[in-house]
Amino acid sequence: QTDEFRGIMGKLAMPWFTVAGNHDIYWRGPNRPDEEHEGNYERRFGPLWYAFEHKDCWFIVLYTDEADPLTGVRDFNKPASQKMSPEQFEWLQQTLPRTADASHVFVFMHHPRWMGGKYGDDWERVHALLAAQGNVSAVFAGHIHQMKYSGVRDGIEYFTLATVGGSQAGDIP
Repeated sequence: QTDEFRGIMGKLAMPWFTVAGNHDIYWRGPNRPDEEHEGNYERRFGPLWYAFEHKDCWFIVLYTDEADPLTGVRDFNKPASQKMSPEQFEWLQQTLPRTADASHVFVFMHHPRWMGGKYGDDWERVHALLAAQGNVSAVFAGHIHQMKYSGVRDGIEYFTLATVGGSQAGDIP
């Protein structure tokens, strides 16, 4: 599947960037390795979280399928599995100052953690870090198969995007 995906995407006339999600990482079946498919993903696509600059803007990709640090469980329905690891948070703290001169910073991730509930209660510290930077314009996520605008908070707009190949209800206009 990875070869097929890369073959299709490789025909594009522009660069493309991936955001890892649960369908890319979660192991199905017996003999689940501790890191599930993280290593496979990184070998085929690169880092699980990363940032790059393009035309006076920065793009930050966060990884939202890290395991519960106590149990190792990955489950997007369990708040304990919806926390950013100390390693990724530290990386974000070190990366944001590099974006200081950018006109805009855009953040991308799979799970819309700002929604709370089953998406956990860990987003507040991440949002505070983004807001303090002063030039983060928007955060984008997917996963819920619905286009949703969650509004502006501290100058940052929050969006969830519809599907990119998955199913969605037929009653959506």
